Amino acid sequence: WFELQVANRQEFQSEQSKLDIVEGRMKDNSRSSVLYVEDNAANMMLMEEIISRIDGVSLLCASDAETGLGIARTHKPNLIILDINLPGMDGYAALEIIQSDPVLCDTVTVALSADAMPQQVDKGKQAGFREYLTKPINIREVRNVITRYASDEQG
Repeated sequence: WFELQVANRQEFQSEQSKLDIVEGRMKDNSRSSVLYVEDNAANMMLMEEIISRIDGVSLLCASDAETGLGIARTHKPNLIILDINLPGMDGYAALEIIQSDPVLCDTVTVALSADAMPQQVDKGKQAGFREYLTKPINIREVRNVITRYASDEQG
């Protein structure tokens, strides 16, 4: 038996507003950065927690692909983690823009999606995502990917 506290809509909107304020901000002392494009506030907060435990890596956030592409062009992150099902432009359309943009085309891009069907994973890899991670987020797997592509701990 366990109990869960139910969040109300006002609390969620408050958390989303905080994320919008943080959007695009990066620690000055970081050598590497990860851009996470995600419209779910809870997933964004979990990613913030994961990144906070990796030395030398900071997190850039965007809640839609259009904003994420702008942040990517400005900050040139080491790694972009894209949700596939975003409002407006989806992750596949954003990946096509990244691949065709001379500034971003060499940036490692990873998919993170709740759609974990084998054919969707194959579609993502064929489209050009370096990795295809699934939700619910596996913290160890996400940390390993970030460490591999964006952190000072990489080998």
